[in-house]
Amino acid sequence: MSDSGEEADVEGTDPVESLIERQRQEKKQLQSTIYNLRKTCPRKEKGSLQERISTLETELKAKHEREMGQLQTTLSGSLSLGGSMGSTDKANSQSSGNTSPDISNYKSGHNLNVSEYVGDDEGEDGDLESGVATLRGTAHSASTGTGQPPLPATQKKKGKALKRREKAEKAHQERLEKQKHQSEAVDKSNKVAQAEMSQLVSLLADRNLRLVQVPADGDCFYHAINRHLKAESETKNGLSKIPTIADLRCAVSDFLLVNKDEYSGFFDPADNNSEAATFAEYCDKIKSNNEWAGHMEITAMSRHLNRPIEIIQASTNPMVIGSDLQNGADLAKPSIITLVYHRHMFNCGEHYNLALPAENEC
Repeated sequence: MSDSGEEADVEGTDPVESLIERQRQEKKQLQSTIYNLRKTCPRKEKGSLQERISTLETELKAKHEREMGQLQTTLSGSLSLGGSMGSTDKANSQSSGNTSPDISNYKSGHNLNVSEYVGDDEGEDGDLESGVATLRGTAHSASTGTGQPPLPATQKKKGKALKRREKAEKAHQERLEKQKHQSEAVDKSNKVAQAEMSQLVSLLADRNLRLVQVPADGDCFYHAINRHLKAESETKNGLSKIPTIADLRCAVSDFLLVNKDEYSGFFDPADNNSEAATFAEYCDKIKSNNEWAGHMEITAMSRHLNRPIEIIQASTNPMVIGSDLQNGADLAKPSIITLVYHRHMFNCGEHYNLALPAENEC
């Protein structure tokens, strides 16, 4: 490996870049030489081999430092010469076709940190880049006459790490904004639900009724009917059997199937929670799934129990299903079942509760 500082630069080639590339190649060649030496060296000569490798690395490091120093001296000399050029000389030089750069504005206190060039680790080009950055600045100053080094690479182009941080920060801000909107939506929904509840409680109080809440599990309508029948049975000393939720679902399903000619016309395959394809399949799902009760199921329940069912809502007047079954003055007919319909109580959808006389506790 030659120790001469040969720099056969082609005219117009950047001397800094040329030196960097050549020294890179020399480091790669040294690494290849070291690899081959270690691979072929006998075991008993391992100790002396390490000394030889250290010598080769030290020699190459010293050679590269000398070359960098020589280039530093050359470029700094060019700057000093340009800095002493007067305005008249510069004008004459330019008029005579001399292309020497105008470097009069170069800062004489600019330091060229060559020692950063050579790293301690083999094959590390990061130190080489940082070590010759100042030389690039000197060459740039000499070629442009600005006296200022070029912008660092970090100012020219964002690094990958910075882009990742910015992307992560943007995603974090978007999550915070989404959470804020969701929180605002929940707050708004809660306020609407509270206003609805207050209105319903007031309506019930005017009628001497109280609200009895039932589970919101998809069976709320059937729970409300079950609780009403239970309260009614207790007033009669528990003489009657109380149908379970499953019993009530089966009763509604069977009633609809028996009277399918009357009710199947109200079934829409494209508009049902169970995604049933036929009316018979829908009725079967009423038994097996927690399907919400709609107007058709409430009507079927009213007919099955042979008693009217009243629905109290906050937004409209009460609705009575099976009004022809009301007892009126006929005490032999069973009394009305009163349910409370909540449109905004839960985010999952509508909900039914029960209303009982205020003095009736169950």
